[in-house]
Amino acid sequence: MFNRAALFLALTFSFATMATAPSTAGSDDRALLVLNAAEATEVRSEMRKLLESVSEILSALNKKNMAAVEKAARKSGMVMVGQVEVSLKEKLTPTFMKLGKSVHVGFDQIADAARDGANQDKIINLLSEQTNRCTTCHASFGIK
Repeated sequence: MFNRAALFLALTFSFATMATAPSTAGSDDRALLVLNAAEATEVRSEMRKLLESVSEILSALNKKNMAAVEKAARKSGMVMVGQVEVSLKEKLTPTFMKLGKSVHVGFDQIADAARDGANQDKIINLLSEQTNRCTTCHASFGIK
């Protein structure tokens, strides 16, 4: 069961990347976040950290190590929000901020579920919901 779920998540990321990449045949109608180079780097760095957490969660699930699932998820939870510069937060749209908060809350929910003894299926379900939030954001926003 886990191998199918892991394959599903991997394919979801692959298709999401293809689906949300700007098309060369048409226009990119995503809302653009206008950021300077340092701010864009910070946002992309945070996204990489989120993806690293997803990878670590999958690895921990494969090893049936719920303590590692909790640790990997928690580091991308709401604790990350306090690490963002106020000047950057002021440039992000309310819709982006709301979606971003839901992503961090989602990681905390995964961490809580792992801590509270949830089974792999529950964690995989929560992780699937989480990746849907990621693809929604990538489909909705671009960085300029």
